[in-house]
Amino acid sequence: MKHNEDWGDWVTVDSVNKSNSNSLDNLCKRLSDIKSLLNSAQSEVEVLTSDRKRLVAHGFKMGLSAIKMGELLGITRQRVYRLVEMGEEE
Repeated sequence: MKHNEDWGDWVTVDSVNKSNSNSLDNLCKRLSDIKSLLNSAQSEVEVLTSDRKRLVAHGFKMGLSAIKMGELLGITRQRVYRLVEMGEEE
């Protein structure tokens, strides 16, 4: 047996191993959950990126300046122009 300082009581090696096994199961589950969440987030980023390109192109047609759209999006006007170029390539 070994003393667990955090819990203030004595625990057996078997209970520690069981606890580690549960922790390992929880870790594996959490990693799997994170993978799913990242995949979902990536899909949403792709949709939003596509929408942004489309809206920037539409903004130019409606007369919005690259500077104004950059301010609204929190990006530089140069990036706005690159988005328009990328949209034209698609």
